[in-house]
Amino acid sequence: MTEFQCFLKNVADALKSLAAVVEGMSESTQEMPVRKEAVAKVEPEPEPVKEQEPEPAPEVEKKEEPVKAAEAPKPKRAAGEPRRRKIIRTGKPVTAAETVYQIIKSKKGGIDTSDLMKETNFDEKKVRNIIYKLKKQEKIKTAKRGVYVAA
Repeated sequence: MTEFQCFLKNVADALKSLAAVVEGMSESTQEMPVRKEAVAKVEPEPEPVKEQEPEPAPEVEKKEEPVKAAEAPKPKRAAGEPRRRKIIRTGKPVTAAETVYQIIKSKKGGIDTSDLMKETNFDEKKVRNIIYKLKKQEKIKTAKRGVYVAA
């Protein structure tokens, strides 16, 4: 026999003897008479001590608020639908592209890139990239070489 098989045989024998001991214990507990004294001496749990409640403050007259009409509940979004954020915009443009677009829109005769760089304090590469994106979105168009107007 291998060492593992011997180990399993020893474990099985130990479990058999343990089962015999448990059976003997269960038989002996069934034969024992139940003492009535032990059952009758169940004491009720003491009630918890109640703390004294503080005296109520004197009542202050409350002003009646006007009753509002019941508002309809907001419709819930579907399980897979993403949450939508509210974008609160003041009068000023938020992104660099919006800033450049507002400046171009305000100049009726158009504006060139050097003047845009002076007004926005953006470097040349940034201004040119913004102009490229605005042209792709068809928000601006080229009036003549280097001069841009709102579409």
